[in-house]
Amino acid sequence: MDRATIDKLFAQFESCRHIDSGVELWMAKDLQTLLGYIDPRDFFVVVEKAKLACQDSRGVVKHNFVPVRKLVRKNGKVQKVVADHKLTRLACYYVANNCGFRSDPITFAQVYFAIPIRRPDIIEEHLNSRDAAPDAAAGSPSKNGDAAEHTEEFSHGMDFRGFGSISSRFGGKKPGSARRR
Repeated sequence: MDRATIDKLFAQFESCRHIDSGVELWMAKDLQTLLGYIDPRDFFVVVEKAKLACQDSRGVVKHNFVPVRKLVRKNGKVQKVVADHKLTRLACYYVANNCGFRSDPITFAQVYFAIPIRRPDIIEEHLNSRDAAPDAAAGSPSKNGDAAEHTEEFSHGMDFRGFGSISSRFGGKKPGSARRR
C-alpha cells in the first residue's frame, strides 16, 4: 500500500473517531462506509461475528459494542429511527478482522485499530512488515525460535509468558511444537 493511500485512509478513519468520556469510539455506520460495505445487512453479519470473537477472547461485549438509536431527519422532520452501535477500538479491531473480503481499507483498519500510536508513518511501517512477513517465512529458519514468527501476536500484547501458557495447554514447550502435533 503506498503512502498516499495510507495518508488518505488515516485521515478518513481519524475524522470518524469520537471521544466519549475519554474513550475512543467509532459509529458502526461510519465504519461500514469506511470498510467498503454497501449493504447494511452484510455489515451486520460482520458485527455479529466480531461480537462472538470478543466474547470468545473474554472481552465484555456490552462495553465494546454499545447499541444506540439515532433519529434520521429529512427536511426538519424525523423520518425514522436507525439502530447503530458505538464501537470501541477493540470492537473495531474485531470487526476489521472478521470482514469477509480483503481490500486496502480493511487491511489498513486491521493495523490502525491494533496499534495505539496515531501516526501514519508507524502504520505504514507495520503494513510493510506484514507484507514482508510471508517472504521472510519462506526463507531460512528463524534464529530466535518460534516466538520470532509471531510478530503479529507480540504487537497485540502477547508475550513469552502468554506463549508459554498456550503451549502448555497443548502439551508443548514451545509454540512450534504445538503446531507440529
